[in-house]
Amino acid sequence: MATFTKKANGKWLVQVRHKAQNGKPEINKASTFDRKADAQAWASKIETDWQLMRAGLTPKLPFSEVIERYLNEVTPTKGGQKSETLRLKRILKTPLATVLLNELSDIQLRQWVDKRLTEVSNDAVIREWSTISHVLTVTVKEWRLLPENYMLRMKKPQKSKPRTRRVTEEEIEKICLCSGYSKDNAPLKQTQRVGAAFCFAIETAMRQGEIAGLLKKNVFLDENYVHLETTKNGESRNVPLSPEAKIILKQVMSAHNGLTAFQVPAASMDAQFRKIKKLAMIEDLHFHDTRREAITRLCKLYEPMELAKISGHKDLRVLLNTYYAPSAPELAEKMHANSV
Repeated sequence: MATFTKKANGKWLVQVRHKAQNGKPEINKASTFDRKADAQAWASKIETDWQLMRAGLTPKLPFSEVIERYLNEVTPTKGGQKSETLRLKRILKTPLATVLLNELSDIQLRQWVDKRLTEVSNDAVIREWSTISHVLTVTVKEWRLLPENYMLRMKKPQKSKPRTRRVTEEEIEKICLCSGYSKDNAPLKQTQRVGAAFCFAIETAMRQGEIAGLLKKNVFLDENYVHLETTKNGESRNVPLSPEAKIILKQVMSAHNGLTAFQVPAASMDAQFRKIKKLAMIEDLHFHDTRREAITRLCKLYEPMELAKISGHKDLRVLLNTYYAPSAPELAEKMHANSV
């Protein structure tokens, strides 16, 4: 039932509460309005939606309202909330967002998929697919607004072949030159620290976001490692430091008094790296390619299980099939070295 309370500032507080009944979740919502009429209209809508849920009917809400609720309640609890927010905001601009829940089915979802496949890569569609599917799962299991997750009826697009792009020594030199970074520079400006981050990534196999978020307090130079509190898989991990990586860290940390080691926000690091890459006239190079290059180099030193501890991979198949990309000459060199 709804209760209305006039506050000291003249605004109206409205609360709608119902206990869980007939397998439906409890509801406890509140909001504040300048006018009582607006509060009553809001409460009436909440009550109507709840009554439809009790009757086992799907409310006539646009899918956009479900997405907005997910953005407010679920996305902030995730480590990758920034990228998920961007994906959901893109979906809010598509016709799919205007479809009413009681009319939603795999038909509209398939139309959305077919349209997106003409605009972006299969991998990008798969990422958006996973996000929408989880929105629907929460809508079904927690909010009880839909009878099923319609995407479970559908077949996902095929994944693209994994990138095998390696970073060459010439490209490393160009990135350093165009960013103005060298081991002799001190103190380093922000653009130079982006060049340093690129070199650091090749030494450690750390992701761009992990490097940007690395805190000074988690750098243990005497013990030759850094500690990552939050990673992509939701777990912390320790990453060993090579002599080159230690040199880079000492250099960047002496350049500022900030809390993070590189003192470059992830968004700025990404934007500046794109500018540096353009200035260096390097084609088809992603910052994330440093992770593949680093892992391929580290494979010469570590066994797969040890390497997985460093990189944070739980699935060795992903580690070996996606990130380990040795060339034929490198494999042949290793064979001949072991036969001597």
